[in-house]
Amino acid sequence: MTSNNIFLSVLSMLLLAASCGGPGPLRTDENDPGVVFDPPMYWQPSYKPLRQSGENTLNPYGANVRPPAPHTIPYGKKDFIYPYPNTTAGYDSAKKHLKNPLPLTAENLKEGQRLYQIYCVYCHGEKGDADGILVQKGKYPPPPLKYKDRPDLTEGSIFHVITYGKGLMGSHASQLWPEQRWKVVQYVQALQHQNDSLASQYWSLLK
Repeated sequence: MTSNNIFLSVLSMLLLAASCGGPGPLRTDENDPGVVFDPPMYWQPSYKPLRQSGENTLNPYGANVRPPAPHTIPYGKKDFIYPYPNTTAGYDSAKKHLKNPLPLTAENLKEGQRLYQIYCVYCHGEKGDADGILVQKGKYPPPPLKYKDRPDLTEGSIFHVITYGKGLMGSHASQLWPEQRWKVVQYVQALQHQNDSLASQYWSLLK
C-alpha cells in the first residue's frame, strides 16, 4: 500500500469517526447530532441589529447599527418628509404655500369622504358642522367653527392640522399616510364650500 493510499485511508476513518460523534463510546442518545462540521454554518456569528455587542469595535458604544446619515430619506418615503414645523410660523407658511399634489377627481374625493367618516366625523359631524356624536354626548367640546364658516382655511392649513393636530385635536399622521391626508383635505374643502359658488366643483363629483 502506497503512502498516498495510507493517508487517504486514515483520513476516511477520521471523517467517519467525526460524523459518528468522534472518538469515545458509541452514542446512546439518538438526538445527539455528534460533532458538527463547520459550526459557523449552523450558528452564524451575525450581529443582532438593535443590540450592542462588546465584540463590535467598529461602531460607537458597540452598537450594531448606526443612525442614518442626516437628511436620509427611506426608499419610497419621500412624501413622508414634511418641511413645515409644528409652530405658528410653520402653520402660516403651510397655509400660504402648501398645495395639494393630488388632482381633484371623483375617486380621490370619494376616498377622502370614506376616510373622513372613519376618523373625523365623530367630532366634526357628517357635514362639518362641529356636531359629531362625541360632541353631542358631551365627551368633547365642539370644534371652534363649522367648516362652511371658515373660508380662510386653505388646503395647506388643513393638511398641516391633520398632520400635527391643533387644540384638542391630536395628530392623525400615524393613522393617515400623506396621500390619504390630501384626500381628506379635498373632502373637507367640499364641506367648506358646500353652500357657495364652488359647491358644484366638489359635489358633482360625489354623486
